[in-house]
Amino acid sequence: MNWKRLPVAGATAIALVLQGAAMAGDIYRWTGEDGQPHFSDIAPPDRDTVIHPSYSSNGPASGSGGLRHGERRLLERVMLEAGKKRRARESLGSQANQRRAELRQYCRGIRTQLREARDHDRRKHLTSELRKHCW
Repeated sequence: MNWKRLPVAGATAIALVLQGAAMAGDIYRWTGEDGQPHFSDIAPPDRDTVIHPSYSSNGPASGSGGLRHGERRLLERVMLEAGKKRRARESLGSQANQRRAELRQYCRGIRTQLREARDHDRRKHLTSELRKHCW
């Protein structure tokens, strides 16, 4: 999976969930005689069944900030992952910058030694170091 696209994929998933909820209208949940939970956009078969407000798209559950609990948790996870990835990229970027600075300093030192070297073998070694690391 391409990690750079994770925040986009998460936002798309949330948008699809919200769009589906808006199109579906009220969603009712009740427990049948067999003990199994049932979900439907049609009212429950008996009038005594309580309709859970957290499953209704007419309005958000109290204190949910416009999102249902599961949607809010999904959004929080996506945003947390995006933050972790951003911090990791920044950390890798600063480490790479530090390595480049150290390499520049190393190459300056090798060039200085090469200018001062008089021995042929020493110059040959320093030149190979320059080719390997600095060119």
